[in-house]
Amino acid sequence: MVYKPEYTPRGQTLYVGSSYSFDLNEVMVEILRKEFGAQKVAEDFAKAVAGKKGPELEKAGAKFFEKYGKDWMKRAIQLGDEYPDRTYEVVKQSVDGKGNVFMFWPLLPQRCLEIAYLGTQDFLTLPMVESHYQRLIYKVVDCATFKNIKAKSGDAAANLMTCKNGCLTACQTMLQGLKLSATLNMDAAMVKDGYCQFRLTRG
Repeated sequence: MVYKPEYTPRGQTLYVGSSYSFDLNEVMVEILRKEFGAQKVAEDFAKAVAGKKGPELEKAGAKFFEKYGKDWMKRAIQLGDEYPDRTYEVVKQSVDGKGNVFMFWPLLPQRCLEIAYLGTQDFLTLPMVESHYQRLIYKVVDCATFKNIKAKSGDAAANLMTCKNGCLTACQTMLQGLKLSATLNMDAAMVKDGYCQFRLTRG
């Protein structure tokens, strides 16, 4: 089969040789960016914490991002089902009619995370540090959300890292939605390490 390159509106190369695409659906990406994009969330965050300082700001920021993370991941999973790419379809087909799982973990959680992050961030790949039967570890190096919060609300608000609650809650929501059990940890934070890293461990 001969594959020819085509170019999506986001400038990504999509190799077409059949009706299958391993790239994210562009309609789905546009919906996610409109509803949960980094610039929008930074603007909404600024309104939520306006006039607040110190512990009050931190509490309001955490509350804001907990809700954001839950809504963001639920929407990502929903849209992943409505606009499935071939990668998503293959992973979901790995669960047979009796509920036996083959490659369900870590591939489906990984794909849900990719949909959520690539649909709202500027990077084209979500770096996976580990992805195997026991652990799923990923990092966010160039976070548009953090940068937009800093631009809209200032260094002090951004450096509180209340945005981490969005990522942590999103992971928890994903695990609940997929009926998976795993321990969730944050291994690195943008302010201290220059990137954020999250670890999901089974058993």
